[in-house]
Amino acid sequence: MAAFALGWSFTVELPGVGKLYAAELISGLTFLFMRPLRLFDRYPILLKVIAAYVVIIVSLTISDFYNATPFNDAVRGAANVLFAIASLIFLVGIFDKGPSAVFTLLLVFFISKLLFGEAQYADTFSDLEFSLSSVEVNRNYFKVRYVPFITPLAMLAGCFVAIFSRQLCGVLFISVAMVYFYFDARAAGLVFAVAAMAVTVKFRPSYRKTLAAIVVSLPILYGAYVIYVNYALDNLSAGNMAMQMEQMNNPYNPFELLLIGRSEWRIFGTAVADSPVFGFGSWARDPDGKYYLLRLQNANLGAEKVILNGLIPVHSVLGAAWIWAGLLGFLAAVYLARVLLQPIRVLPMLTSPLLPAALVLTAGLGWDYFFSPFQAIRLSFPQAIAVLIVLTAPYLNRPQNMRTRPRHVGALALPFRISQVRLPTRKT
Repeated sequence: MAAFALGWSFTVELPGVGKLYAAELISGLTFLFMRPLRLFDRYPILLKVIAAYVVIIVSLTISDFYNATPFNDAVRGAANVLFAIASLIFLVGIFDKGPSAVFTLLLVFFISKLLFGEAQYADTFSDLEFSLSSVEVNRNYFKVRYVPFITPLAMLAGCFVAIFSRQLCGVLFISVAMVYFYFDARAAGLVFAVAAMAVTVKFRPSYRKTLAAIVVSLPILYGAYVIYVNYALDNLSAGNMAMQMEQMNNPYNPFELLLIGRSEWRIFGTAVADSPVFGFGSWARDPDGKYYLLRLQNANLGAEKVILNGLIPVHSVLGAAWIWAGLLGFLAAVYLARVLLQPIRVLPMLTSPLLPAALVLTAGLGWDYFFSPFQAIRLSFPQAIAVLIVLTAPYLNRPQNMRTRPRHVGALALPFRISQVRLPTRKT
């Protein structure tokens, strides 16, 4: 597990595939040794998640063929989901042997990202020294350099504090959220704010109680948002928040802020209407900049913001599923969310010391599903989904007899079944 966690700090370049993390190579080479069939039997939700992934791969393949997507782009598109499958099976296999491996994952994440930084940002802000003075020069530096190692440290601390008091853990997470908001790391701050409220709640799941919790939480979140807006208007003169508020008609409307911060959603309907069934293929090319310019126009962004990269702007796993893979890919992504709602609903029942970490990972999973690039399906989804599946298993389907043939395993599991064939031995 330590090698896997450390592997997210280093990348290698593979011809035709692009940049891969060393951790993905580790999971890709070893996930079959995790005995996937046994895991499918023990955790039926795991197979459902992988089924959704397989449908996304199939829909991507169909879309790429229909749109004549360049071969390298098609390979890189499918590789996102394939490595997501490998990493998920690997992590579930490791956590199944002992959920305490989550602590190892978080500890190594903290140390490696503190020492080496976040590999996905590459050399971004490499000209700035590692100090708080650099944050004052550019607040984005805090999100790139500090958030990646503070987040796992805060999760570890939350797990320790929650042993004594879940309310105290909530205070810790709210404090982290406030620091993140102060330094303009709003997405990470929102994740910890949601986790802070969730960690103080403990009840048996029901739709009525879940709805009541949401109804109570929304005014609290909006009140916190109003306080933050007032602070930003009075104190922030630079950073993303200040720039985005200048474009808002009503800064107290969080949905307007969201559509400015994630303006890619403004062109989603237009792009889907142009190719509703098959989408645009992997990496969704936008050669003439039609959708990019439409996004700038709809979001009231100036011409100086134009940086054409030849891709349809999409900053959502759910949105990319339709724009890249068409209607079938979108339906698979919706099915994935439906499957994951089952373990998410029982999270408040958990008594595991890992609950605070699970809540942060789950809140981050929700954010990434709606508001992060498609690559999040391999970068952040596996850790969150693996923790969800393993920790909530005792509250969902009880493990079946390992010696019986899994009812949930069919043709989809054929490659894994072949990998576990044992030759008969001669009796003496």
